[in-house]
Amino acid sequence: MALSDELAELRKPVPKCGVCRWRDALSEADRAEFDACLDDEIPGSAVYRVCKENGLDRNESSFRKHIRECRKAKS
Repeated sequence: MALSDELAELRKPVPKCGVCRWRDALSEADRAEFDACLDDEIPGSAVYRVCKENGLDRNESSFRKHIRECRKAKS
């Protein structure tokens, strides 16, 4: 990666939501599947359990807040 690319990355806003940060670090395929599960209205508790087993380091109330606030804002 070129210096200008790395510096440009530093200027990107950092999401305040820990779930957003975790999601942003996923592969493109994993992000797409995560979003699809939430779009398909799979129960949040089921999605949370799978995400927790795969590195999500937030509690379930933070996850639910992400669904309520961050997902709605992007819609």
